[in-house]
Amino acid sequence: MRILPEMGEDPMHDCLPQNTNAITTLTLEQAEVLISKGEYVLLNGLQTLSKEVAGAFGNIDDWRTIQLDGLITLPRDVAAALAMYRGGLSLGGLITVSFDVAQALAEHEGGLSLNGVTSLTPKAAQTLAEHGGDLSLNGLTKLSPKLAEALARHCGWLPADGVEDDDDEAELDTEWELSLNGLRTLTPTTAAALGKHRGSLRLDGLTSLSLKAAIGLVKHEGVLSLKRLAKPSRQVAEVLSGNDDIWIG
Repeated sequence: MRILPEMGEDPMHDCLPQNTNAITTLTLEQAEVLISKGEYVLLNGLQTLSKEVAGAFGNIDDWRTIQLDGLITLPRDVAAALAMYRGGLSLGGLITVSFDVAQALAEHEGGLSLNGVTSLTPKAAQTLAEHGGDLSLNGLTKLSPKLAEALARHCGWLPADGVEDDDDEAELDTEWELSLNGLRTLTPTTAAALGKHRGSLRLDGLTSLSLKAAIGLVKHEGVLSLKRLAKPSRQVAEVLSGNDDIWIG
């Protein structure tokens, strides 16, 4: 004999552990129950995600965080479904992002954390830079000048063709954050490229900075965080003091 649940009870709630990070597989029905709770979606134990479940997450209509740091691969169609979500999205298990996936994720609006990414092509980086929201790539420990130039386009610091730098159309309406805290040093050329970024830029992993690199970075427009640069040389400190939006130490 089957005992039916009492009115108001949902048997699916009993199928989900209290620690949702312990979940390794997730059905669409379970995802809908999880979404209905109105809490952060913490599913760092998942290693795969179906397009259907990703679509359910994409339809969440409030601003919460979705953590899927266990995913080590992300098909383009799944990325496109997730990108429909407007809120914080963490995909820390990815070590690289292809151009196709970057195109899909660039449509996402909200904080996008890709802190597991250790390598990125300039083409994929330039596409990710079109993302509308905070972008975190703290897993990158090296940055070529080309890659820096591509990422510096985040927030649209480069004016459109025919628009001058001081034109009103080139101004930012929103200051999104680009986080590159995995970098320990910067070459002068890379620093000059990042110095063209507009918006909030975090380089909190830098422990030293050459004078030439400082000259490139000081041109940055927006908050520039250098929290681990505790004891810059007198010359470097003097150069950086020319920009009130640079935070040191």
